[in-house]
Amino acid sequence: MNGNVSVGGERYRFQTEIQCIAEGSGVMSTTMVHVRVDGKVKDTASKALAAMGMSVSDAVRMLLVRVAAEKALPFEVRVPNAITVKAMRAADRGEGKRYKSAEALLQDLGV
Repeated sequence: MNGNVSVGGERYRFQTEIQCIAEGSGVMSTTMVHVRVDGKVKDTASKALAAMGMSVSDAVRMLLVRVAAEKALPFEVRVPNAITVKAMRAADRGEGKRYKSAEALLQDLGV
């Protein structure tokens, strides 16, 4: 799978390649999974996961166990519609309203 994603205002291109290598013979044999991902994404994720006491391997293992058990991703995957994409691009360019607090935003919205 290939694509682009925005994280924290920065755009990243990603390419996913999974390679599995079976090891052992028996009920609890393991398989090695290799994943290609942008270096900045890996470094940022590694630091965030380390702060949680986990490695990238731990996170991938947890994801795959959940997918296997639930037959679905453990999060919702959505593709933004045209209006949302337009707004995201405008925000990336620094356009649009800015608020100093959530309260100011809610007040402007009349909530």
